[in-house]
Amino acid sequence: MGVKDLWNVLSPLCERKPLYELQGKNIAIDLSGWVVDSQTIVDNAIQPRMYLRNLYFRTAFLLTQGIFPVFVLEGKALPL
Repeated sequence: MGVKDLWNVLSPLCERKPLYELQGKNIAIDLSGWVVDSQTIVDNAIQPRMYLRNLYFRTAFLLTQGIFPVFVLEGKALPL
């Protein structure tokens, strides 16, 4: 799903930055992108739920660099 043509709108404003420039900042991460990325390269017979392992290590790496991830998901919020 997602927002139609979002990347077409945002791409002129995007710029690549080295991770050290993001130290001390909160960054938004599309969590579904990380999960789909991990699921497409995995053989579940070898390593079940590899996406959880990748999520953990990617998050841990960002935290060791002083970068604070805020995960963004699509859909309605669950009741608290």
